[in-house]
Amino acid sequence: LLPEADGQIGAGKGEDLYGHGTAVAGIIWRLAPKAEIGSFRVLGSSLSARTAQVSVAARRCISLGYRILNCSFACGISGHLPLYKEWVDHALLSGVHVVAASGSPEVSEWPAHLSSVLGVDCALTKQGGLRYLPGRMVEFAAPAAELRVAWKNGGHRVMTGSSFAAAWLSG
Repeated sequence: LLPEADGQIGAGKGEDLYGHGTAVAGIIWRLAPKAEIGSFRVLGSSLSARTAQVSVAARRCISLGYRILNCSFACGISGHLPLYKEWVDHALLSGVHVVAASGSPEVSEWPAHLSSVLGVDCALTKQGGLRYLPGRMVEFAAPAAELRVAWKNGGHRVMTGSSFAAAWLSG
């Protein structure tokens, strides 16, 4: 599903314009080869999204029975917190786990900094596994430095980032 000009979500063609979604799915499949993965692209051609579009996509995933929502995005605008909290709370009450990338553990970002979300930071290492970091808003870190990831059109890239750490936890 893709964002449309009027802020709604419409059906897409199942293509990855950038490669990021392919990389995330590839990491999840590497760790959980039997996983069934769906895709909701909420970023438009300018690589930005509206909080309302994220909310609609998340609620749609929940209604379709998804059990884990892997969120490779963050919003630090304090006025948007209620919109994120609304669908994250709905996920919690529906038995759905939300895993979210955190771009900065020190700066409040949604959804990663909500208490029911499994927030994940990028461990700048190529080794080790998932680390639990008690007493922090972002309680997990996963190795996501210089990873060789699948990319669009059958390619590969070497990437670093919290999006890939979140995929590691989701897998």
